[in-house]
Order: sequence, then structure tokens, then C-alpha cells
Amino acid sequence: EPFRAAVKDREASRGQPAAPADLQFTLGRTWFGLACADLRRGADPAEGYRQSLSHLSPAIAEGASEIDARVLRATIRLRLADDARQRGQPPAEPLAAAQADLEEVLRRAPDHRRARISLALSRMVAADLLGAGGGDPREEYLRAEQELDDLVKGDPTAWRIRIQLGTCRIRRALAEQARGGDARAAYRAALDDFSQAIADQPQASAAYAERGTAWLELGRVLAARREDARMVLGQAIADLDAAQARDAAALEPIVKRGYAHAELGKAEAAHGGDPREHYRRAADDLERVLRLKPDHREAWAS
Repeated sequence: EPFRAAVKDREASRGQPAAPADLQFTLGRTWFGLACADLRRGADPAEGYRQSLSHLSPAIAEGASEIDARVLRATIRLRLADDARQRGQPPAEPLAAAQADLEEVLRRAPDHRRARISLALSRMVAADLLGAGGGDPREEYLRAEQELDDLVKGDPTAWRIRIQLGTCRIRRALAEQARGGDARAAYRAALDDFSQAIADQPQASAAYAERGTAWLELGRVLAARREDARMVLGQAIADLDAAQARDAAALEPIVKRGYAHAELGKAEAAHGGDPREHYRRAADDLERVLRLKPDHREAWAS
């Protein structure tokens, strides 16, 4: 609601003679904040992204905070590209536009940190696209990892970058598994990244959520190898509980926790335990998500 009020106030001030280009940039940032708030609460951020882009492009054309505006515009386009990929739609156009913005920023300011981070993230999206098209994305993921790792070395307290680095490792691990490779080392490296992010910022719900995801995927690998995955899956549930406690509105930790309970139920059954309580908890989590967001794709897929 504070974002909505800010948007209303700033929209009302448009047309006044003071710094219209700067105002366009401020409106772009404010709409982006609203989109992020919607996304965290399971709402559709598309309107916020669309409105933000509609203000950022004129701000760039008029020279207002051009470098920062280009980086923000690229960030939104990367999110749109990733969302299009997940929906099975062609993401190439927003991805190419995002990369063009970032390359222009780095041409003017080669050490621009946010642009370097965003360009590495664009490589992750490009790798996702390559994999979805039947190609081998592992080298592209590895390239993104190396770029993010360089940025972490330059700032050991960069916990947000560590989260992105760990997420990239998870995606490479999944690609490795899909091709019959051993992904355990990549998952363990991701766990180290998330653990360091948590040490740097103990309230970072995303770090707990992503570490829970890494534990979950490692547990699936161990179970497929007929190893006892129960302790690892228990760690996944504990981390996803912690993520949800820190951001009660986020739905993804609840979905992943449902998956983890289901996997733990399978593991209990495989080792002579009673799986029923875990299956009940899995059903509770997934049904809760579908009550809050009936079109949630991952909850339906499970």
C-alpha cells in the first residue's frame, strides 16, 4: 500500500515544470517496487513492470539518471524473459533488449557493479532458454557462476550476489542430472553459498528458501542412488520453515516444503518408517498454496 500511495502522489505531480525526466525515473523505480511487492505476495507483477518500463524509457531518452535507468530497465526485462520462459513463451526479445542495455552501460562504465551482476543473471536466463530448446546449458551456467564468483570475491559481504551464485549452481546441477552426470558437488557448493549469505544476513528469507531448495534437490539425488536422504530432507524442511517465518507472504517456500515432505515420506517408506504424517503435511502445504493462488503452476504440477 505505501508503494501504491507513492505512485498516486507522483503520478499526480506529473506535468509540473520541475524535472519531468527525473520524475519519470522516480516513477519507474516506484512502479518496480510495487511489482516486487506483488511478486513476493504471489500477485501478478505484470502491471507494475509494464508501468515501470513506460516511465524508464522516456527517462533514458531524456537523459535522466540514464545509467541507473538502463540497469533497472534491463532488470525488469530479465524478469519478463524468465517469466516468459516459465510460461512456455518465447523470451528471446526481452532477453536481447536487456543484454543490449547492460552492454551499453558497461561500455560507458566498465566497473558498474549492478550492470555486471545483471549481465551474469542474463546469462542464467540464456542458459535456461538454451536448455529448454534442447541444447546443453552447462557451459553458459558455468560462465555466469564465474562472473558472479568474481563479484563475490570483490565484496565478501555481498550476500545478495551469493544467493544468485548459489541459485546458478542449482540450475547447473539440474542440467547435469538431466544428462546423467553427478550433481552432488554443485549442490554442496550451492549450500556453502547460501550458508555464507545467511551468516552475512541472518534475516534473508531468500537465502533460507534457496538453501532449502538445494537440500531438497540433493535429497532427491541421494534417494535416487538408494542412499538414506532423510536427514538431508529434514534440513530442507527446516530451512523452508525459516524462510516462511521471515516472509509469511511468500508462497514458494510453502510449495517447496510440500515437495520436501512428500520426498521425506517416500524416504521413510523406503527405510521402513511411517510416511503418512509427511504425506499429510505435503498435502496441507500444496492445498494451502492453491487456496491462496489457484493458478499456481508448481502446486498443480505436484
